[in-house]
Amino acid sequence: MICRLVHILPIRFFTMALMLIATFQISAQQQNPPPSDRKLILVRQADLGISEKVNGVEITRFVGNCIFEHEGALMFCDSAWIDNATNVLDALGHVYMNIGDTIDIWSDSLYYDGNIKMATLYDNVKLVDRETELTTNILFYDRTIERAHYPHYGFIVNEEDHLTSLEGYYYSKPKVFNFHHEVVLTNPDYVLKSDTLVYESRGKISRIFGPTTITGKNRYIYCERGWYNSKTGNSHLHEKVFIRDNDQTLNADSVYYFKETDFGKAFGNVVMHDTTNDAYAFGQRAVYAGKAGFAWITDRPEARFIDNGDTLFMHADTLRITFDTARTVQRLWAFRHVKFYRSDMQGVCDSLAYTQSDSLITLYGLPVLWSDQNQLTSDTIRMWVSNRQIDSAYFVSAAFITQLDDSVALTYNQIKGRNMQSYFDGKKLKLVYVLGNAESVYYAREEDHSIIGINFAISSWMKIRVKDNEINDILYIDAPDGVFYPEKDFPSEKKQLKNFKWHGTDRPMKPEDIFIHR
Repeated sequence: MICRLVHILPIRFFTMALMLIATFQISAQQQNPPPSDRKLILVRQADLGISEKVNGVEITRFVGNCIFEHEGALMFCDSAWIDNATNVLDALGHVYMNIGDTIDIWSDSLYYDGNIKMATLYDNVKLVDRETELTTNILFYDRTIERAHYPHYGFIVNEEDHLTSLEGYYYSKPKVFNFHHEVVLTNPDYVLKSDTLVYESRGKISRIFGPTTITGKNRYIYCERGWYNSKTGNSHLHEKVFIRDNDQTLNADSVYYFKETDFGKAFGNVVMHDTTNDAYAFGQRAVYAGKAGFAWITDRPEARFIDNGDTLFMHADTLRITFDTARTVQRLWAFRHVKFYRSDMQGVCDSLAYTQSDSLITLYGLPVLWSDQNQLTSDTIRMWVSNRQIDSAYFVSAAFITQLDDSVALTYNQIKGRNMQSYFDGKKLKLVYVLGNAESVYYAREEDHSIIGINFAISSWMKIRVKDNEINDILYIDAPDGVFYPEKDFPSEKKQLKNFKWHGTDRPMKPEDIFIHR
């Protein structure tokens, strides 16, 4: 049988009784020190106090305008029970808890253990810490480490940032959230989704752990590690980074971006793709300077331009592009050890520049071009592009065309001059004008490839028609002088024109060869 003694006391008398009990407890403690130095939950206010004994355990119930205090924390409610033996408080109705200067918590009910300073709040829970507000249905607040934990769904508002997750922790001293499972961070500029996220509310920094997407206006980002500052727009993303911005994409192992200066860096397996022009850039390191209007990529860089199923592969020590405020590419530069390959054309040079405004490609530093059996060289080569095909080319100074005539006998058709102008039909060379000091050596052959004779000629100008990438005929203009030699009478000193050089070993025969320096 349970013996129950109920006393209904005026609150003043009840408070005096508690003070007497406390005095007695202090006296008893002086004689027999307790095993711990715990501090009891104090009653500051209540309209009514009811003392009960259940199984010999004293439990006190308080009703109306209740206020309790425990080591700097104030707890308000409509009614409550205190177990003095265990130092535990159960509070119901309009629960409000104030901890220090910044933490305020509201809920429908509260269970507070004064021994370990742990508060468990249930239903319609709201925690406010200055600019941060957390709402959930169950919250554990550990005062010893100043940590709040919600085990099932929480919603956080921090100025413009709204966050949700299935589970989360809030460390009130450093103002840091740890979010787990189905994390969603919504900002006016983007939406971030992740499985694990650490959010530093003071600095508005989101630290990413695990697969994460960030979606904004015309921009999509994926990564598995990193941080993002929603206040400054700065970020460092790494592990499988993918960024899509309008019609451009970027893949890399690691990416840094600074919004104020519009400056970024990418490292490791960098791939940039312009989807509009179907152009790619590869490398191990890249820099983007938006305000300065340039970007470059280095450390084994490569560019690829895809056109109707055919691809131009290009390599250099450094690739650099300049662009306008609309980020439209104005110029592409390739510096040092430039080498490119396409099925119908290959080339090498020291540096290369492409200007968007006039569709002009300029090759500098002893450039060499190959088109089928033709080798074209000069000090500088300028090529004009139309519909993504070479339309014409101008060879500046020391222009030279060499065509392999017989790979066994090592005989070569040769044309040289001060300058040359050439024209292309689709992907094939069709017409060449030699402008000044023109010279030629041409092997005339029957259809069975037997030699008819060798023509050696000079003139001021020449016009050469090319068919199927082979010299079809040569027209000598202005003071021509030539001799057609039988093979046996052809002087050996005239077999090679001055400055003749065959660069066959430098020619890339497949895409991988562009990384072999000459």
